[in-house]
Amino acid sequence: MTQSEVCEHTSSSRGAGATAFMNLAWGFSLATSWTWCIGMFLPIILMRLFGWPGVAAFVIPNVLGCALFGFVRSRQKSRHEVALHGPMMALFSAVTIAYQAFFAGWILGPLLAEGTAGRAGVAALAGAGMLLLGMLSLRFLIALSALVFLGSVTVLLTLPLWDLAPLPALGELSPTALLAAIPTLAFGFLLCPTLDLTFHRARQEAPNARAFTIFGFAFASMLVLTLCYGSIAGALTNPAVLLAHIAPQLVVTGAMHARELRKLETNQSSLFSNTPLRAWMLAPLATLAGVLIAAFAPGEDSYLRILGAYGLLFPVYVLIAMSGHPQRPTRTTLFWVAIAVAASIPFLELGFIGHTTYLLPLAVVIPGLAYFIASAARARNTANSE
Repeated sequence: MTQSEVCEHTSSSRGAGATAFMNLAWGFSLATSWTWCIGMFLPIILMRLFGWPGVAAFVIPNVLGCALFGFVRSRQKSRHEVALHGPMMALFSAVTIAYQAFFAGWILGPLLAEGTAGRAGVAALAGAGMLLLGMLSLRFLIALSALVFLGSVTVLLTLPLWDLAPLPALGELSPTALLAAIPTLAFGFLLCPTLDLTFHRARQEAPNARAFTIFGFAFASMLVLTLCYGSIAGALTNPAVLLAHIAPQLVVTGAMHARELRKLETNQSSLFSNTPLRAWMLAPLATLAGVLIAAFAPGEDSYLRILGAYGLLFPVYVLIAMSGHPQRPTRTTLFWVAIAVAASIPFLELGFIGHTTYLLPLAVVIPGLAYFIASAARARNTANSE
């Protein structure tokens, strides 16, 4: 019996009540760590562009990709992946922190002050909260994030749900445009969870993989509630929604990732051994980046461009550097990741910002070709070494 199997057996041997409670806490916590500014706002954009089928195209791969995370890897495999791919997972967390800070400044900034100062101030305040809470213990953060999830559900259920507008079947763009966008949505949201350090923490620390089942249902319910307040006139500017739902979700999500960056630094002191940059430094640097973007480039276009990291950079890395070969990425592998990302960026920009959606499938085809080329190169190198 492997160490991972022993841990699973030990967990199953605990009191059923205690195990169920911990799985519930982890499931609710994961719902907070993954809702963030994508789950709280992207469905609204997709509803406007494609109607409810666009939201379904986002929800299904997103929920499946996250919920299946815990069932396709053991604790041991999770630790192994973090050990091999820590730098990219650290970058994932850093971008996530920057994204939350940017979104806080953009959406919440006008509550305090108009203009650049208001956006920068709120983004900085949110970032400071992420960094401070990220210094707390894991147990505290799990409890806090579970409470934030329950608080969000409570707040959103108090909205005038009887004022819900009917969900439209069509949006500004045609159903054909949605068909072109589906491969990109599926590619990003099925693969991105692989790099989320908070997911790996849950797989390693939660009693068993059932926490991810709870998470799947909890996260799906949060997305449904997002559609609710997105469909109620004025709900997105309601102070209760902004301050009791959106703000806590952003700060606690960022805090969980800031903590994981700190722990990654502790456990892998050689993470950035070739540079003076350390993993823990990424959290304040990411906060600063989010503040600057919120101050000087607010708006939906910036939101979508940052989202592109999760639709392109991170899933491409998972596909090329992690699929089918459990080893550290070589320079050749990273070269093909970079080539695939650079070649695909224009098609995402034209597709999502310019609404030339028929180009979007190329942002999946190109990484696929790069994957096969990189795999063939690895096979040749292995054959030559033998």
